[in-house]
Amino acid sequence: MRRLLVLTTLLAGLPLALSAHAEGTFSFATTPGQLPKTVVPTDYIIDLTTDMEHLTLQGDEIIRVEVQSPTADVTLNQAGLKLASALLDNSQKAEIRQDDAAETVTLHFPAPVPAGVHTLAIKYSGPILKTPNGIYIDDYTDPAGKPKRMLVTQFEVADARRMFPGWDEPAFKATYQLNVTLPFEYAAVSNMPIIGTTQQDAKTKRVSFSPTPRMSSYLLALVAGDMASVDGKADGTPIRVFAPSGLENQGTYALGAAEKILPYYNDYFGIKYPLPKMDMLAIPGNYQAGAMENWGALTYIDNVLLFDPKNSTPRTRELIYEVVAHEMAHQWSGDLVTMGWWDNIWLNEGFASW
Repeated sequence: MRRLLVLTTLLAGLPLALSAHAEGTFSFATTPGQLPKTVVPTDYIIDLTTDMEHLTLQGDEIIRVEVQSPTADVTLNQAGLKLASALLDNSQKAEIRQDDAAETVTLHFPAPVPAGVHTLAIKYSGPILKTPNGIYIDDYTDPAGKPKRMLVTQFEVADARRMFPGWDEPAFKATYQLNVTLPFEYAAVSNMPIIGTTQQDAKTKRVSFSPTPRMSSYLLALVAGDMASVDGKADGTPIRVFAPSGLENQGTYALGAAEKILPYYNDYFGIKYPLPKMDMLAIPGNYQAGAMENWGALTYIDNVLLFDPKNSTPRTRELIYEVVAHEMAHQWSGDLVTMGWWDNIWLNEGFASW
């Protein structure tokens, strides 16, 4: 995420004897967090059905979990969702105890769940928001003056829980396989490539994406709407810049920047960009984050990704290159390697800015 970093000379006048202490090696068991670590997710399959007119979603998810020690209670995050049912291993029905103030839900079972691998199947519903957090709508006017609606996600810091129940803390890394039913005319983009599209009826289709690598929940992304792209490639990785249809050619400069930056980062980090594609998406107007490093589906407010040669200034060109470089740096520092808790966001952002 693009942030404004302010450096101050706080050390001036402090005693010379004051010394700094490096943090210890990462430990999942001791890293800060609010959720119990007795149950750890490893894989999610999420199936969403969206209603873009009534701004609601229906969700079915299957979560593969590892129970570290026997427990009758499984606590995970949710915010604004309503869980209808939860089954363990397709047999044991949970008593659902939602705590909306704490943004959690506890699934209570009649007997302790034994240690080992299990599956949770959860049915739920919730709103699609109008405010730019979680899963929300972005209403805008297209170049022809027509009103349009885009579906957008923004999950950092803790808003993935507004789209699906889960362990919404950065230390809980898992894979995500996303399926979503959308208006038929929408183009859909997520972290990974599309592996299948099925027409549901005259108005909707179901789009399925490949499973992600293991990653933190806040890096999952979904953007859908009337979009088009300019396409390129660098070091064998396909790169696309998406914009509202009619504005896609304004992504040409950002595409060229990404094609130069990616080979440099592949060499600099010593690890080649690990995803099969990189998409960058211009979000028109209603995008509070400025820019966000969702792994493989980087999102930007439109005025820091699109360049109009007729109207944009040289400073816009510089800003686009800077922000694209920042978010692409996060694909390694932040996405591949993630802070254990939010008290180290300064390091995540500071390194990308540097």
